[in-house]
Amino acid sequence: MCGWGYAYIDIGFLGPSGLLDLKSLSKQLREVIILRTCISTRNHYEFNLHVQTISLIMGVSSEQIEDLKQERINTSLWSSELCAVVSLVDELVTCLDVSDNTFYKLRNYFDDAQLIEIVQLVGIYTGVAMLVALIRPKLDNYR
Repeated sequence: MCGWGYAYIDIGFLGPSGLLDLKSLSKQLREVIILRTCISTRNHYEFNLHVQTISLIMGVSSEQIEDLKQERINTSLWSSELCAVVSLVDELVTCLDVSDNTFYKLRNYFDDAQLIEIVQLVGIYTGVAMLVALIRPKLDNYR
């Protein structure tokens, strides 16, 4: 029988490291992008879900997770590559733009395809934040 709720088709949309993982970014990098996007969009539900389930497995330390909640991150906890990515997320979410300074820093670490994937990931999780804002789910306890 085929119908809504009866059939499950895996189209590869959700993998073990998150939505639409094209495997060109490290798991830690993807998770930092997702967590910072959640913080920047005030999506506490999705942030909580990731922290309770996969953030540590993806290579983000507890100290880094706490630091991502701050308006300005402690750069001593991060590589210059990850600092540039956090700046990108903040700029995209707050003003839908990228400063020249951030852009040129990112170009030291990422090619065009990777930058597009990063921006798409920020966009997807910004969309998730919009859905969460509409649905207003209660925080779950995944542990």
